[in-house]
Amino acid sequence: MFSITRSVLPTLVGVAMADGLFTDLDAPLGQVLDVRRTPAENHTLRHLLTMTRVGETEGVWDVDELWCR
Repeated sequence: MFSITRSVLPTLVGVAMADGLFTDLDAPLGQVLDVRRTPAENHTLRHLLTMTRVGETEGVWDVDELWCR
């Protein structure tokens, strides 16, 4: 799943940037997408493209807990 994401996501971001939908890879996603009030609001497109984390990794947003759901 992660390999597919690493291929598809950069392609979609590139298309969106070419269309002018995104102009800054370091803008918080909370400003660009409707992800407010979640841990993702402070992530950036650069974090998604490099698959790096920001913030805490425990609790209901922990990747293991999400996979179980």
